Amino acid sequence: MADKLFCKKCGAPHSLEAKFCRGCGRAFINATSGPSTREPPSSRPPYISPPQSAPPEPKKVKTGPKGLRYSYKAKYLGGHSAYPNEMDVNLRLSPDYLEIPEFRAMVPYAKITSVQSMSQEKVDKLRLLLVGFFAYAWKKKQMFTVLTYEDNLGLIQNPVFHIENDKINEVQSSIYQCMTNARITQQSVQQQTSGTRERAVPRMKSLIDQRGELLNESYLRSGHAVLEPFQKTVVNGTECFTGTTRHPKGHTLEIKVYLADSYENARRFKEQLSSGYQAHGYVTHKAEDDTWMGVFEGTMISVMAEQTSALGVPTTMVVSTPL
Repeated sequence: MADKLFCKKCGAPHSLEAKFCRGCGRAFINATSGPSTREPPSSRPPYISPPQSAPPEPKKVKTGPKGLRYSYKAKYLGGHSAYPNEMDVNLRLSPDYLEIPEFRAMVPYAKITSVQSMSQEKVDKLRLLLVGFFAYAWKKKQMFTVLTYEDNLGLIQNPVFHIENDKINEVQSSIYQCMTNARITQQSVQQQTSGTRERAVPRMKSLIDQRGELLNESYLRSGHAVLEPFQKTVVNGTECFTGTTRHPKGHTLEIKVYLADSYENARRFKEQLSSGYQAHGYVTHKAEDDTWMGVFEGTMISVMAEQTSALGVPTTMVVSTPL
């Protein structure tokens, strides 16, 4: 006890050199005549330091197998330019994006601008923007979830979903939390990569397009090994995404993915590319409406027009495989 004194007022311990009590803030004069003693007052309970409040932790979201957070069933009613017909869909919340398998779309949370509930009356006011996709006999008190995001072509999409009323709040809250986390992460990354990296590698962000990351993830999920990640480039004057993967069976695929604004244009470009390969000596091995395959000097070329893709838009894909 020789190395400590105790406040006569509150009983808090303090060192011999202390001038103020850390418990009640009272000033000490000296060790004998001041408001302190070498023994703790027997009539007062021992001093207990106040608990320190821990900083709030970020809100956590439960995760499932392979990072899947939630999966919800919904009825798609329209609002997306490429999908005019209603259909049953699944809304899958993964760590970095919202996946709608029926659209073959993976929407990064950073691209989502809003998710909100709307009544029939409010949705009706969007008819001019949604090109009359909503000629449905809806219940007046029914609420609908409207998702607004920018697609890979830079177009704003407003798909509308019918979700059961007991799930609609949970769905929107989960998507909103993921949007918030994505923006916080994005801001942090931007701060960390600013300055030296931006000066050393100008416009690096524009070269590593986010759509390339979606293609990488799509092939990884299908069992491929990504040997050269997909990146945006220009081939014969046309923008596309190129990458190299290894098929689960072992052969290597060199892949080019061209975006199209419609499936018809994707098929036209398929015909244009296949004609070019034939002009360079490739012999037709298979020819269908949406697929052409040709062989030349130990290499097989496949040209395919896809109505839906991992990027959520029609594409024309060229795959080169050594025989």
